[in-house]
Amino acid sequence: MSCQIQRAVVIGLHVAVSVGAGACLPPPGVPCGDGWCSDRELCVALGSDSSMQQLTCVTQTLGQSCMVDADCTPGGICDTARCRVARSCAEILEHVPESRDGVYSIAPGMTAPFSAVCDMTRDGGGWTLLLKAQGDNTLRYSASAWTNAQLLNESDLTTAPGNAKYQSFVSLPVTTLRGELDGFLYTKTFANTNMTAREIFAGKPDVVQPYPVFNAGAPNWSTQPNCQTFGVNTPYNWARARFGWSANENDDCKSNDTAIGLGLDGEGIQFGAGYTCMYECRPGPAFAGGHGLLWAK
Repeated sequence: MSCQIQRAVVIGLHVAVSVGAGACLPPPGVPCGDGWCSDRELCVALGSDSSMQQLTCVTQTLGQSCMVDADCTPGGICDTARCRVARSCAEILEHVPESRDGVYSIAPGMTAPFSAVCDMTRDGGGWTLLLKAQGDNTLRYSASAWTNAQLLNESDLTTAPGNAKYQSFVSLPVTTLRGELDGFLYTKTFANTNMTAREIFAGKPDVVQPYPVFNAGAPNWSTQPNCQTFGVNTPYNWARARFGWSANENDDCKSNDTAIGLGLDGEGIQFGAGYTCMYECRPGPAFAGGHGLLWAK
């Protein structure tokens, strides 16, 4: 009998399988890419960007004494003379300003370390990817993923189109959410910085009127003249967004039929990310899915 080690996508998952008959015990340590790291090594993603990164074993520095952050690379930062995993992408960038976009290990609060996609260059950098959605109904407004702790396609650590919900959505305390819809960036800052994205979306609507920002003139960015609302959990059942914009052709604010952003639901609308505007829309009607990303720091 021989054993074959399957490629490990999720760090820490034992994936040794038996090629012949009988049971096969995994080697000691944790799987890392096509191999295994010993208990003295750490599995990290190395590379200039997420598309070229590979999982690699490096000497474990976490918990060791340090004087500067360089003593803890590539797996951690130096804090009070000890190496530890950073709590967020923002903390990594604070300690290592030359950090590039890519996949890093973070450990918010008491959470065990996990891999996260970090945007280290746009809007000042330090953004952690929480979720990504596309123009199907997987992550529509009413999807349970917006309010529960279950992850979705968490091994897809890229910004390519798709549907995924990461541990950061559940664990990372949020000061500012940043939405991204087909490349257009928009943000909302919260007074309570102890809440995670899951807690924010499980809560009450947090909206403002009128729109603070709108991508006027871009394809599919069509809206109505009344009840222009922006924020989280827009409260109009005809067309609503988890994070984005809503409006109505009437001034009663009860039957909004514009919804743009992430997590759309309503009368004939089920987009994880996209655009819809039904009546008296300017410049015209819109109904299309999009590529959406949800970031935070």
